[in-house]
Amino acid sequence: MRSSSENKTQTTGLKGYTLLLLLVWTVLIGLMTLQYLDTRKREILDEAHTKARAAIQKDLTYGQFNDRHPDAHALVAQDVDNNLPHGEAHAFEMQQDKAELSSHPASLNPIRPGNAADKWEAEALQSLEEGATEISSVQTMDNKTYLRLMWPLPTEKSCLTCHAQQGYKLGHISGGLSASVPILPITTAHRARAFADIVGYILVWLVGVGGILYGTRKLKERICERDKAIIELQHARDAALKMMDDIEQVNDKLIEESHRAGLAEAANEAKTEFLANMSHELRTPLHSILSFADFGIKKLETVPLARLRSYFTKIKNSGSVLLELLNNVLDLAKLEAGKIEFKFASAYFSELISLVIIEFDALLEERNLTIQFDDSGFTEEVTVDIEKIMQVVRNLLSNAIKYSRNGNTIEIGIERMDGFVLASIRDHGPGIPADELEHVFDKFAQSSKTKSGAGGTGLGLAICRDIIEGHNGCIWAENAEGQGAVFFFKIPICRADYMADQTQQILLEVAKN
Repeated sequence: MRSSSENKTQTTGLKGYTLLLLLVWTVLIGLMTLQYLDTRKREILDEAHTKARAAIQKDLTYGQFNDRHPDAHALVAQDVDNNLPHGEAHAFEMQQDKAELSSHPASLNPIRPGNAADKWEAEALQSLEEGATEISSVQTMDNKTYLRLMWPLPTEKSCLTCHAQQGYKLGHISGGLSASVPILPITTAHRARAFADIVGYILVWLVGVGGILYGTRKLKERICERDKAIIELQHARDAALKMMDDIEQVNDKLIEESHRAGLAEAANEAKTEFLANMSHELRTPLHSILSFADFGIKKLETVPLARLRSYFTKIKNSGSVLLELLNNVLDLAKLEAGKIEFKFASAYFSELISLVIIEFDALLEERNLTIQFDDSGFTEEVTVDIEKIMQVVRNLLSNAIKYSRNGNTIEIGIERMDGFVLASIRDHGPGIPADELEHVFDKFAQSSKTKSGAGGTGLGLAICRDIIEGHNGCIWAENAEGQGAVFFFKIPICRADYMADQTQQILLEVAKN
């Protein structure tokens, strides 16, 4: 049996596993959330890059348009205040007017002072002169975060008008176009979607936590059910072992009493016969109880509850067989020792049989059996021990049901025969061999046609015989015509000793009055 310390340790271990699982689940969702936020950050930077590239490409398009259509703007051959043609400078001014995006032409050797490169642009221009095609990074300007991006401006033919005097040649990097995109507006646009997704992650986390806690609860209930099953199996095993010890003690006591009475030899013979018969009858149910108890304990961790329930059912059925056997042994011993007192009373015999039939209604319905009860031949009262006569009818009817095939009919009849009532119960089973008809009422006797089939203790008919003989009657068995067996018993309708007692009681009451 499990101790309270073992159960406490097991419960503590389950709590530890639950906390570990909750921690793993929380870390997993946390990592997924961090990965999501990192992806969002990269998306924001990608969008900023896209806007910056679009702004620079737009400025380049303005410049190329001005080069191809010089008449569209005022033509300035050389402007010392401008590092670019007038059309391009106008384009930059348009971009700089925008609140969210600014672009800026920059040069390490500017003609126009406004195009002088700041620190970041100077470092970017040096990288571009070394062969880089694009430079970008996140920078803070005026307490705001920007994505800054720069493309190179190679010297073209139209550029030599102003920059040839600076020593630039066709293809040289004369400067670069820089675009600065504020990060905050893009982050704000992404914030609503990011918030909804974060809430989704939180909900998933909560669902997972709820599932873990629910699973832990169900597992704890399963452990409790398993522990209860272990206790019940161990109790069943202990009860079976105790029953075997009690039987051995009874046997030893019988031997001791026999020796004291000077009947040692007879006691040994009685013991040998008793043990031979009882060991045969007790071995099967006790072996079943112990086997299923041991098997249940060993397989408890793996078998489902339905299988455990079947083990308990088989243990219960075997226990019922043992109880029936022991009750029969006790009844038979008392009957043979004359220690059972018969309590005679008047009753309608047909009513007693009807009450017994009602007890078997459920079993009869389950087996699809029909009872045909003919009480037309006898409707009088009889003087009997009501409980014991009902026990006789119950045993005989139980045997008839046991050996009948499903769908058969069992016939019961009663009739008057001189001063006796004759009762008969017929089944349509395998019958009884002719040479065994006289021995079926012996203790532990069973017909060779049935002892390996329907089973039984072999004491029921012996008890019936002793009860009927206690009523000054007789009981016997015959094979029916066609198929099956018929059991008859005959008892006096009215007992003389009972009538004498009744008469004496009446006289005493009259004398008192």
